[in-house]
Amino acid sequence: MQQVPESQSAMIGAARSSAPSNVANFLGGACLGLLLGMLIGMSASPVVADVIGAITAAAIAFIGLRAASESDTTGLSPVLARTSGFAMGCVLGVLLGLFIRTHSLLSEPLAGRVKSWENAGFPPADARAIVLFQEADILPAQWKLEKSDKPSTHSSLLYGSASSVCAESAPARYENTAAVLKAWTVFGGVWEKVAGVVRNNVPPEKQSTAVAQIHEAICGDQSQ
Repeated sequence: MQQVPESQSAMIGAARSSAPSNVANFLGGACLGLLLGMLIGMSASPVVADVIGAITAAAIAFIGLRAASESDTTGLSPVLARTSGFAMGCVLGVLLGLFIRTHSLLSEPLAGRVKSWENAGFPPADARAIVLFQEADILPAQWKLEKSDKPSTHSSLLYGSASSVCAESAPARYENTAAVLKAWTVFGGVWEKVAGVVRNNVPPEKQSTAVAQIHEAICGDQSQ
């Protein structure tokens, strides 16, 4: 019976022992890549740029890790295993993140949002109009919104400049809901229209919640 040379036997044993380690390296890189890809795919705001940068730096450090006993001469290099896993995980993460964001899988369905406005006391037609404005900046023909030169409410909710009208119309500036509706009537345009809808269709005990939701829908964070 032919005996296997000791050097060849040692190489085979080392390759077998390195297989579980390479699987762990591959899975570790894949998980890190999946996390980074999901963040990139799902994020529409620069606020997560620092987080992505930190994860990228951690990924580079992880991929470059090498134990003193590791050798590239036996089987798949651990660095190559981590790199392959990271690359595949990142691609899958980006695709999955884009799919989730473009299909709004984490958002409340439109029907549910319309229902929430109806529960606040708005007629179904007005509830649908408000949701349509939130989604596409489209208003009914009888509603008029005066545009300013400043960024629109949907251009940047985190970094947009505050609109003077949004700041002046903030419910927190007034002592009660009646004062808010009176001020909105003075502003004219869509504010006057919404004030009339609230007065005529929303029960008094729900008007405070309604005006807060309307202001948030139109202005977002621009009243800050």
